Amino acid sequence: MSSSTAPAPAAAMAVDDAEDDQLASMSTEDDIRASRLLDNEIRVLKDELQRTNLELESFKEKIKENQDKIKLNKQLPYLVGNFVEILEMNPEDEAKEDGANIDLDSQRKGKCVVLKTSTRQDPKAENPNEMVTAGVLSSLQNFLRKCLIASLSYGPMPKHIAFIMDGNRRYAKFRSMQEGAGHRMGFSTLIASLMYCYEMGVKYITVYAFSIDNFKRDPSEVESLMQLMEEKINELLENQSVINKIKCKINFWGNLDLLYEPVRLAAEKLMASTAGNTGLVFSICMPYNSTSEIVNAVSEVCAERMEMFQSEHIGDCNGHAANNGVRSEISVAELDRHMYSAGCPDPDIVIRTSGETRLSNFLLWQTTFSHLQNPDPLWPEFSFRHLVWAILQYQRVYPALEHNRKLAKKQL
Repeated sequence: MSSSTAPAPAAAMAVDDAEDDQLASMSTEDDIRASRLLDNEIRVLKDELQRTNLELESFKEKIKENQDKIKLNKQLPYLVGNFVEILEMNPEDEAKEDGANIDLDSQRKGKCVVLKTSTRQDPKAENPNEMVTAGVLSSLQNFLRKCLIASLSYGPMPKHIAFIMDGNRRYAKFRSMQEGAGHRMGFSTLIASLMYCYEMGVKYITVYAFSIDNFKRDPSEVESLMQLMEEKINELLENQSVINKIKCKINFWGNLDLLYEPVRLAAEKLMASTAGNTGLVFSICMPYNSTSEIVNAVSEVCAERMEMFQSEHIGDCNGHAANNGVRSEISVAELDRHMYSAGCPDPDIVIRTSGETRLSNFLLWQTTFSHLQNPDPLWPEFSFRHLVWAILQYQRVYPALEHNRKLAKKQL
């Protein structure tokens, strides 16, 4: 055993001696050449490391961007982008796109612009590649929506749009949803519509949220609606990100004394907290009807007249009531000044969803020259494309509306 392993150390020493001889035989030029080769290899490795670090930073930025998009989706779950698709439609086709009807003239066949709302997915169920794709599509949808809004702005744009939010209960009933679910979906539609109107440059938005006549409904339903109102108003108070983004000033039009005490206090607090905002003016009619508004305005004018009458006759020793300076007639301008809508222009467009054509005692005083739109979808189904269509129809009849307004002013 010992005789077979003994030559091994000797062989190793021979190899070391050969390497030493090779190094000793290398010239200075060989040393320089080898050093340069080594420097080049080090430089290549450094470049590779730098490129790897840059790729890593790029991946980190993409991950952060996707995390921000997921966070935004959680905060504004129903503010989904829209994109434009040109479709060939037949009048007999009663197709539906993403749960909303497409209204077509039954006498013609042609192309129509359809704004399809993208389908949201659970961010937890998406892989990174799908998330990047969704981000690209979302950016494209936002870009196309802005292009469409820019095209609309070439025509006359409404300053004030009023909504009658009809169909929340039917929406829940048709889908066998729990009581109140339709109104919750409707609230999400309302927030989305506010954002769309803000992007379009609409200054005033008014909604018919709760009629005085609704107090005649089943007490349990009224109780549920009051709780929902309190909940949503408090949500706006606690998280004012959307309100601050559009600098929204919120008003409540109606007899607030009829509301449940917690709802009234929350409404007054929300009005006070947004009173200084100078952006979009959002007026919520609750509890409201036009008859009550007109009666209230007349009562205030009469009270104002009575106060003027009494102040002018204080100190009249003879007690004679001469009607000096106090008129008995009530003018339109005086009533305008005492309406809930004082300081706000009359609506250019009134949109009532669910296809109903009634105003239901809503803004009767202010809508003489308003354009009434009655899209078929229920309020929770109302989308960006329905808003665009309403504005297009308003632009089509704008010359006639403006002519009637000027004619009415001349007659005053």
